[in-house]
Formats: sequence, structure tokens, C-alpha cells
Amino acid sequence: MSKPARHIVNALTPLRRGLHLQLPTAMALVEQPLSPRTWHHKRLLHGFLRSLFARPMPKQSLVQKQPETVDTTTSAPPDNTPSSTVSDQPLMAGRLQGMTPDPRMKIPSSDDAVEDMLLWSPDHGIDHDMVRFPTTRKPDKSRVWRLEGYTSDGESIQLHYKRDRTLEFRWSVSMSKLYLRDICQCSKCISPSSGQKTFSTCDIAGVPRLRDPDSESIKLSVDGDLEITWEDDFLTGGKHISTYPLDLLTRVETFDGRLYSSPQPSRIFWNSAKFRANVESRLVSYSDWMDGGREFARAVADLYRYGLVFMRGVPESRYAVQEIAEKIGNLQSTFHGLTWDVISKPESENLAYANESLCLQQDLLYCSNVPKVQILHCLENGREGGDSLFSDGLRTAYELIVKDPRSYEVLSNQMIGFHYDKEGHYYWMDRRVIQSKPCGSPFGVAWSPPFQGPFRFSSHRKPLKSRKGHEKRRVESMFQGWSKAARAFRDGVESPENMIQYRLQPGDCVIFDNTRILHGRTRFDGTGGRRHLRGAYIDNQTLRSAFIGLYEKDLLMPEGITKESWRKEKEKSQSRLDPASHQP
Repeated sequence: MSKPARHIVNALTPLRRGLHLQLPTAMALVEQPLSPRTWHHKRLLHGFLRSLFARPMPKQSLVQKQPETVDTTTSAPPDNTPSSTVSDQPLMAGRLQGMTPDPRMKIPSSDDAVEDMLLWSPDHGIDHDMVRFPTTRKPDKSRVWRLEGYTSDGESIQLHYKRDRTLEFRWSVSMSKLYLRDICQCSKCISPSSGQKTFSTCDIAGVPRLRDPDSESIKLSVDGDLEITWEDDFLTGGKHISTYPLDLLTRVETFDGRLYSSPQPSRIFWNSAKFRANVESRLVSYSDWMDGGREFARAVADLYRYGLVFMRGVPESRYAVQEIAEKIGNLQSTFHGLTWDVISKPESENLAYANESLCLQQDLLYCSNVPKVQILHCLENGREGGDSLFSDGLRTAYELIVKDPRSYEVLSNQMIGFHYDKEGHYYWMDRRVIQSKPCGSPFGVAWSPPFQGPFRFSSHRKPLKSRKGHEKRRVESMFQGWSKAARAFRDGVESPENMIQYRLQPGDCVIFDNTRILHGRTRFDGTGGRRHLRGAYIDNQTLRSAFIGLYEKDLLMPEGITKESWRKEKEKSQSRLDPASHQP
């Protein structure tokens, strides 16, 4: 291992527990050669380490957190909502051993450290893995690699790419003949009407054969496209010509075989102050949504960025929620049906139908395919109370990384069950409260106390004595450790600093990310008027398909960006395919 790489790995070692990073993964990242596949992750790793060393913490210092003043007139939580009681913790940077703080540096508060954590998150800024090829259109060939030659052996073809800039750069990749034959896009292999393959990969017996010499079977066009003529082809019985456009070859090589990428905006992990600061931009009118134009695209982008969008001016119709959902795509059907009603009634079969306060939670975590988007349309709300509560679960997850890394580790590793057993429906699914990526950053949460199933027996048994008679270990049982970590997560999401309160009026609609945003409700008066909401769900694939469609129409762009400037930004993203541009 090189000396710089060893220093990086040594620096990461005391952070593995708090960051949920695996040491072999870190070693692999720093030892990998520079390439389009690993450069983005390597840059994130180095940037995070630089942020740690730039503002170190004394080993024993504690940061005193000052309570934030909350405007209780607009978003006060209900009386039964617990406030945050997170104890003072040393920052993660203070866990690095043998570090001396720079006297010129200001020691950051816990909130500063959380914001720094969000800055190096893979979800912050443009997700280049998602926007390099944001549409199915061919990119400008002058801005990507050109295919200038090839060499062939018995089982594979090595393609040689070239890019002309101030200096010449070259890049070579090897593809098997079996793989190239399998991805042929001609009308005989892909049905023009259905877009589906007409054969199975296992129909290709052995290595596809080329004419000898290979130079008569492989040709390069002026644009760098590849044409291969196969002999004794399994599909035609004779010759078969396959044409591979340059952008197809580049995509399957750079993105590990993924022909299409789903473009998504960067996500913003908000607390109540950040959300209120720009709340008007999170509003969309019903007419603009149904128009399907740029305002609709902006609202869909905000649904991914913030996870929460409000709509006004919805007509009083039981079919309005279905019409709103169908602007994104098909509705997700559950045992509740395509659409469903939330009507207050006594002795209800679901807590959502009662007049008691509803704790922050997510829907249908006991199902294997959890709905991505939930839509709630308010038809009536004539009772006192019943305000809606929302909190960003991913924001709290990032706060735990900084303030309570032990709880983050427990919640991102320990599986718990969610179940539903009512009226002939039986569902059970094990999930982690915090789902994290291999690099350690969280991408989803699962929190629904009313539907949490019982722990397995082994989770709450007391630790046994050692067979050798040694002193009994004083360790927390798995159940006790999870309960403590879950309490820290609950206090975080229900903190007034992280939760917003909003009263839905008739004609209002709220759309939110059910895999990220926790929703609840304050208690309301059981007498008097009527409270009636209608809801619907949309799955994740439908939302991703909507993103691609909006990018195809050039409707989904960052705010304040023109079509021309966005086109240039996409071309810059495509130019990041160039490994030479990442040379130090």
C-alpha cells in the first residue's frame, strides 16, 4: 500500500464504528486507479477527510448546544410531543487520536458539524452518476471518447478509445464477444413494436464466431460506431450484422451495463427553520400541477429534493386525489385499494381513523414494496385540532452520525419487524430503522411504532456466563441497545427544531416521500364537524419514470437555469467520463 493511502486508512480506522464504513472498502477506494467508476467515490472520501482535518476537535472537549428559539405561533408541536433531549457528545472529529487543534480554527458546534456532514453527503449537489446520460438521446460525440481502433483475440474484442484535447488521451476496454452479441440492438434481436428481446442469452452457444481474418468482420464508422458481422449466427443461421453506436458502448462500459440512468435532483435534508425559510416555494397550485408544465416539473423535483410538497386549490371531488397522482404515473394498489379514505370514527380499526394524536410514522412498512409517494387530499376538516406533523427522517439520521454514532450504528444494523394482522390481511417485513449505502451515508428510514412487531427471543435474553467461569460480561443486550438508539432517533425527529406543523384546509393536498418523511397528527375534538381525507400511493419506479419523462421534455431543470445553460451543464457531466480529466 502506498504511503498516502496508508495514512487515509489509518485515519479512517477510529471512525469505522461511527461512520459505518468498512475498512476493506476504504482500502479498495484509495488503491483503485483513477477511472470514471471510482473517481466520484474517491473524491467524496478525500473531501470528507479534508473536512475532518480542517476543523479538528480537542479529544476531551464537549460542545454546549444552545436551544433554538421556535416560533410557537406558527409551528408549535402538540403538548404530548416530546422535545429533544440529546445529551452533549464529542464531535466525530474529536475521536481521531493524536490530533492537535489549530488555534486559528473556530471549534464548530454540533449543528455546524451536521451541516458539514450534509455537504460531503453523496446526495448533496449534482449526482453525477445519475445525470451523465440523463436521457436516451445520443450525446454530442465531440464531447465523449471516440472509438479509434480495436484488437481481437479468441473470446473478446478490445476497444481503443481516443479523445483529442490539448493533449491526446487514450483508454482501452475489453468486451467479450458473447456480451457484444447479446446486446445487439438490431430489429431482428429487438422487436421494433415491443422493444423486447427476441431471444435468450442462453441461446448463444459458445463463443460467437467472426470471419477470419477479423478485419473483414469488424468495421469502424466515421463517428466511431462499431459494426460486427457474425458468421454462422444462432439466430439467422448465416451472417448477422450488429451495429453498436458509440454512446451505447460508452454507457454499458462506464455504468456497469446500465443502459439508462434515472436523473434526480440533489436532496436537501431540512429542519424546521430551513423548511420555513423557503416554504412558499414548496407550494404549487392545482391548476399548475394538472397543466403538466414547468411548475409541475418544479414541484416533482421538490418532491425529491425536500420530500414534501403542498398543493392548494384542489376541487372538492373524491376523484381529485387520483387525478393528481396520475399526473406522475400509475397508482400503487394495496389492500386498501387504489385510493382510500381517512374518516374520523369511534372504535376505528386503524389509529389514523381515531381522534387521538398520531405519532410520527411511515405507511406500509410491513409490505415488501413500500410506497414511495403518499398523497393526501383534505376534503373536510371541521374539528378542533388535527394538525398534520412532518419531519425529515434522513436529517435526523445525519444528526445521529455526528451526535450519537453508536445509536446510528445500532439502527443501521439491527433488523426489526413490522407487521399487520387485521381483517384477513397478514403481512410481516424485517427492516433497519436507517438504511445506509456502502459508503455509510443514509438513504432511507423505517419508523412506524404502531406497526412494530415483537422482537425475536434472542434479542432480549440476558448475556450468559462464560463457560470458563470468567466474570460475566457487562454488556447491553441487543434489545436494550436498540431501545436506547431508537429513543435517540425518536427524540430527533420529534424535536421542535426538526418538525413542522401544518393544518390542512379543505382544498389542500400534501404530497410527500414515504421512505424519508415521517408524518403524524395532533389530537382533535371527537365531536362537532367532520374530518375527511382521501389518499393514494405511488411506487418508486413510477416516480423515476416520471423524472426521465420530464428530462426528455427539458422541463426538469434547476431553478433559475435556462434550457441552454442546462444543456451545457449536461454536456459537462458527460465530459466527466474522461478519466484524463481526473489526473492530479
